Amino acid sequence: MIRCVVFDFDGTLVLSNAIKRDGFFAVANGFPGGAAEMERLLADPPGDRFAIMAAFAARHGADAGDLAEAYGAWCETRILACPERRGADACLAELRRRGIPAWINSATPEAPLRAVVARRYPPDSFAGVLGGHASKEPNLRAILAAAACAPAEMLMVGDGADDRAGARAVGCAFVGLTDGSLARCPDAEDLLDDLSGIAARIDALGATGPSN
Repeated sequence: MIRCVVFDFDGTLVLSNAIKRDGFFAVANGFPGGAAEMERLLADPPGDRFAIMAAFAARHGADAGDLAEAYGAWCETRILACPERRGADACLAELRRRGIPAWINSATPEAPLRAVVARRYPPDSFAGVLGGHASKEPNLRAILAAAACAPAEMLMVGDGADDRAGARAVGCAFVGLTDGSLARCPDAEDLLDDLSGIAARIDALGATGPSN
């Protein structure tokens, strides 16, 4: 029986993946040759946004902290207004009806993530919001402890390969979504594009148990 559902944020609840990528170029375009350099960095990222901006700043004599701050501000403004994934509101409403708490587990730095969530959603929409620098796995373990759930009672929902990896590491169920890094994995299958389908997956898990 599923007692807790955890959502990735970007690309999962809101259609912001393109915004996050465009934000790197919005910053890079202020430097000669910046767009081409950023394209090279994003082809094989050295890490999270801070690592990317540190690598970029080192090439252009800029301050990495300032670049990361500019990137965050550019993205936040647009993410506040971007569309949700289809079925997101219906899914969250159905979880509330069933009394199943929803959490967010994102790689986005936690402070700006919490600010965006607080502005996009009514209070108490989520039992908790966890972000980076922690990876998906330790965040999931923290949610298991806070929610007093066993791994078999938790479902992770996301569009990223890291979302699936985190779920596998802790042993919880996972539902993958289209249009993210997971869709580019050769073994990705049975992906949803509409979050209203989560209720049926929860019902199926109640009958069959977790599967990844």
